[in-house]
Amino acid sequence: MATCSVGTDGVFYEDATNYVALLGLQNEERILLNLDPFVNDATVTFTLFEVGGAIAEPDVWPLPMPYAPGTNGSYRTSVPILENATAGEIWTGEVKAVSGPLERVFSLSIEIAG
Repeated sequence: MATCSVGTDGVFYEDATNYVALLGLQNEERILLNLDPFVNDATVTFTLFEVGGAIAEPDVWPLPMPYAPGTNGSYRTSVPILENATAGEIWTGEVKAVSGPLERVFSLSIEIAG
């Protein structure tokens, strides 16, 4: 269980720094064992893809998403100003979380706004 949020209501602005958050990353196996389910030590990254599937510019991907101290399984990162973004396009984001042998991938639809 976890949720991802992107920018403002799923929108990235073409001439601004945007953000991505993964909130409440949990390990379902730990829930079954009545252990603290939140994963605070995962390696989490974000990659952004343009309309045609090419990795977005600037060439900074994948971006690390560090753990937000004091939270329950939350990770955040800032996304730099996009070089080839055009308002109205729909890009795809991918958040990947790895903790030991477990890997989860979240796919996000991101609208580009002016």
